[in-house]
Amino acid sequence: MQQVLIVESDVTFRGQLAARLRRQRFQIAEASDCDSAIQQLAVLDVGVVLLGVRDDTHAGLESLDALLAVDQPPKVLLLISPNDATLFGEKIACGACDTVDVPYDLRTLVEKIDKALEPELA
Repeated sequence: MQQVLIVESDVTFRGQLAARLRRQRFQIAEASDCDSAIQQLAVLDVGVVLLGVRDDTHAGLESLDALLAVDQPPKVLLLISPNDATLFGEKIACGACDTVDVPYDLRTLVEKIDKALEPELA
């Protein structure tokens, strides 16, 4: 089973999100920043990255670019503040497959992760 990698600088939020997703049957890996996420992508079978961009949208978009530049990039879901919803189109255009508003609805988040993990039809 492919893992979900949570890339989030807020250790408390990241830990709580990881615990909730583990209870939903996902295998979870965690990273506090983009550099450690890229290191984990090199050794883990990651299907989806949850990338926190709520605090610094510019840095988050740079992280998105870096994550998508690796060999065999994972799908990326952006964790955004509802106040950043106007940037939705820009973020999707940059390569993210979807966004998740924070605070998040667990059922919606699980559905988006499941959708991202579905194999693409050729």
